Amino acid sequence: MKRITAIALLAFAGVIGTGKALAEDQLSVRMPFDFTVGSKTLPAGRYSITRESETLIAIRKHNSRDGILSMTSQEPNQSAKNVLVFDRYNGHYFLREILCETGKMNLGLPRSKSETRARELEAKTPSDTGQVLLALK
Repeated sequence: MKRITAIALLAFAGVIGTGKALAEDQLSVRMPFDFTVGSKTLPAGRYSITRESETLIAIRKHNSRDGILSMTSQEPNQSAKNVLVFDRYNGHYFLREILCETGKMNLGLPRSKSETRARELEAKTPSDTGQVLLALK
């Protein structure tokens, strides 16, 4: 995971100049629950999501240093609906997709090791699972 973080930081450093040109819009969303992106769990609150490059997004908490850079996978086949899609396993939320036509983002996020573990645990002891859609304004 440290290697992926280092790669993401290098990619971010390489696109600082071009990233802002690609990020035509920035999403602002209030997360009503704690959620996980990659290996980092972020607390509930207001966040901005910015597309830094074709394969990198930045998720930053307003008025805080909390945030994360994440690589994105191929764009989902679904058309943009202006929602964030979370996978929920036993009360833990993992950001899966950003589907937003106004922010020109139709992105999928790769499954992290922590999500894979939560998914395996869920298969052994089924409980509170499913997808959660959070509408964007």
